[in-house]
Amino acid sequence: MFDTFPWPQWSFNLVTGKSNQKGIKYQESRIEVAIGVADAARELRNIRNRIRIQNQWSLRELYRTLEISGENPLKDAHEKLDQAVKQAYLYGLPREMSKLTPLELLLCLNELCVTAETEGIEIVAPGLPEFCKKYSRFFSEDCINM
Repeated sequence: MFDTFPWPQWSFNLVTGKSNQKGIKYQESRIEVAIGVADAARELRNIRNRIRIQNQWSLRELYRTLEISGENPLKDAHEKLDQAVKQAYLYGLPREMSKLTPLELLLCLNELCVTAETEGIEIVAPGLPEFCKKYSRFFSEDCINM
């Protein structure tokens, strides 16, 4: 579980400040988006661990392979996770925000959160959102041990 991962602000519309509680369809689709992130992260860890163990590499040695041109399953897994995270952050936001670079988007979202919090709107804190905690798919024991 990523206790410091800043999940998207799905409980309200950052642009309008109004509640995003649109009923069952909205609830189910945000779970699907969150599961997409969790699944992509788990797939990345599985690929990373498999390659690392097969080659007896450290993480540093493993990640140096990203500098080599050509096909790389680790690079593909990172891209898949990047896309899932981007979809999660853009979910429910105006379409034009999808044209922002990742840093521009994060800055814009941060500014919107500050404005919302200043106006007394509760924002979703870092960590797994409450609506995800009842689903076992968001939890795993796979990790790299020292």
